Amino acid sequence: MPRRSSPSRPRRSAPANRVSLEQYLDWEEVSNPQLSPDGTQVLYSRRWVDKVNDKWESSIWLMNADGTHQRSLTQGSDVHWSPDGKRIAYVGKGEPNGQQVFVRWMDAEGATTQISHLSDSPSGLEWSPDGKSIAFNMNVPVRDTWRICHADAAQGRQMDRGAKVVTRLNYRSGPSRLHRRFVSAHLRHSGRRRHRATGDERRLESTPRRAFSADGKWLAFSSLREPNAEEAFRKSQIYAANLETAEIKQLTHRNGTSGSPSYSPDGKTIAFMSADSTNHSAWAENKLYFMNTDGSNVRLVSGTLDRPISALNWAPDGSGLYFSVESEGSKNLYFATGRGRVSSRDERQASADGRQRSARPVSPLVFAPPRPSRMTS
Repeated sequence: MPRRSSPSRPRRSAPANRVSLEQYLDWEEVSNPQLSPDGTQVLYSRRWVDKVNDKWESSIWLMNADGTHQRSLTQGSDVHWSPDGKRIAYVGKGEPNGQQVFVRWMDAEGATTQISHLSDSPSGLEWSPDGKSIAFNMNVPVRDTWRICHADAAQGRQMDRGAKVVTRLNYRSGPSRLHRRFVSAHLRHSGRRRHRATGDERRLESTPRRAFSADGKWLAFSSLREPNAEEAFRKSQIYAANLETAEIKQLTHRNGTSGSPSYSPDGKTIAFMSADSTNHSAWAENKLYFMNTDGSNVRLVSGTLDRPISALNWAPDGSGLYFSVESEGSKNLYFATGRGRVSSRDERQASADGRQRSARPVSPLVFAPPRPSRMTS
């Protein structure tokens, strides 16, 4: 007697105010806009889901500053203009394998050269002021002094019965170190690489940002160069490395975390963010500080501002610092003068116009260009 098939249940449709899986897999993200030095073009990254291989992919796009003439340049991410705007550096798939550093000329020919052959993925690219070198972060493998011998591989041998004593909390984590890759004007593959390591028992912040000094001789970064640094709770300091002598100086001696250093255009001041988290509170908000390049004369700039601060950028004339402030679901642009006065963009415009104007912050940092069709080579 034939078996009767059970009636199929009707498929539930997703609520109109919910994102379905199919919609999520079609989602594309636009991020990391980079304005060219002459202000005429914008680089940005687009990221989407590769449904076949079940992974994210990203590509680098270019458009005019007014949003027109959008076109795909290449596959990759972490793109940055060179100081003269003639080249870009980015991270992409390279040889022999994995992610590598590339440099592309931004002329009609668009010649591209892989300038690294690294064993681990680089990140956080940053050009030196003269455009001759690029700093980046990379995990450096550390030789393990002990290994576990499996029973099936140890048959017929005398196994070491001595106990293995682990004294490090993060005994298998790879320390993130600073590297430099030198690029010649002709993009030769024989560029030198200089290694500025933090050491096996030291750490960099999880998303370290570095900053070249105006003369390109020093590189400021956030780390904790102390023995047993992994046992410190929410603690980091700012250091400066001399790129010629390998000297490393500690600039801050603060409680809590200090990071995101940024040199002023005249090379006399370093802006940075710091949070006092010594009371082990659930969240300690970053404050904006200025200090001299030797670490002296530290002064609080953001005052009583109690909102998350990010994206520090000095004004080209060195008159102050632009930064982003998150508040009530939006991200707003603020400006801090060298004397410590903080204002929103509206307040600065009202002062320049000589008129009364609302001090409500605006959100000029939202980047949402129209979606063009994907271009293929």
